[in-house]
Amino acid sequence: MDIRKKLIWSYGSECYLKGTVKKIVLLFCMVVLFTSCGVSSENTFKDNRDIETQIYDYLDENKMTSISEVELVHSRITLFKRKKERGVARFILNKENKEIKYINVDTVVPEDKEDKLIYFQFKDMDRTHFVVFILDEELLKRATDVRIDFHEKGENDPIGIQISLNGEGVLIDNISRRGTNRIIKKISLLEDGKEIYSEEN
Repeated sequence: MDIRKKLIWSYGSECYLKGTVKKIVLLFCMVVLFTSCGVSSENTFKDNRDIETQIYDYLDENKMTSISEVELVHSRITLFKRKKERGVARFILNKENKEIKYINVDTVVPEDKEDKLIYFQFKDMDRTHFVVFILDEELLKRATDVRIDFHEKGENDPIGIQISLNGEGVLIDNISRRGTNRIIKKISLLEDGKEIYSEEN
């Protein structure tokens, strides 16, 4: 083999090797990319499933029957009933780590057998929320909306709020952005816009 042939063979071998290395590197990157995607999706699903499982396990262990759920910025709020009690369980979430940081529970019990409504205010972070539970079966069948009127109008806070009802409890969030309780003037149950029951304070 003369020098010219040697040079051609060497150059060709080098090109072949470079091409092979590039293919191997590219194939490796593709495998890593697909593997990473698979792991990420699996972890996200697993973490989300774990939060749901923790919440339902907590409700089950404490004999709480879920009425409805509302997801806020940093928490999951579950309205529940337990025998005569009605209440709110607040699951404070660490969404970055997909975990429950802590749980707060507020409950109320009807003072009288004739009570048709029970309600209370509670705080979540820097906001105040209001929850209403309907105890009367006939009203529950008819009512389509709940309206809350307040005695005062705070800065950036509404004087009244109306919300659709789907179930025996409803959460009205952000009645105060100052984190303070508000004075309730009137609570009304409406059927297609017409008042069918109210309580005044």
